[in-house]
Amino acid sequence: MRRKLTILLFSVLFLIVASCSRNEPFDPKPQPEPEPLIEYACPKADDIYKIYPDTFFVNPTGLYIIHENKPIKLTYTDEFSTTFALFTCEGKFDNRNMTVNSPLSWKIKTADQEPREVVYANQGVIQIKQVLLPKDIDRILTFKEGEKMEYSVSLLNFKEDVIQTSKITFIYKKDLQP
Repeated sequence: MRRKLTILLFSVLFLIVASCSRNEPFDPKPQPEPEPLIEYACPKADDIYKIYPDTFFVNPTGLYIIHENKPIKLTYTDEFSTTFALFTCEGKFDNRNMTVNSPLSWKIKTADQEPREVVYANQGVIQIKQVLLPKDIDRILTFKEGEKMEYSVSLLNFKEDVIQTSKITFIYKKDLQP
């Protein structure tokens, strides 16, 4: 019995001595400052998401948005195009985290109220070319300067219930260059 206690005591002492080091003791790393929550003003009070960009400019040289008063040309090819982003609306951060408010598909209606097939989203967003088809671009290119085409876009959840409906506007602007 005495021998077992001696072995136990030496084992504990050995662990204490082995765990000591000449370096300073380990202090936990300071926590980084939390990133600020960024929310965006939305056109309708009950919206959870702001679709960005929601206004496009079309001309023979391409598809553009205006960011910080500068035109930016977007990628639009047969294989790939720029994607939409979904931003959280002001005061809706908690609503966004509910499963029922998670957009898995987009339902698109053209300016003529022509319904299109439901487009399934990758992480909530889709490519611009899935909303604006080449035939739509050809049509917009026949518009007069400043003429608009508005699409209605509904974000759908896993049950294909409408989370919200937003507008996306395409404007013909002849002399826009990056």
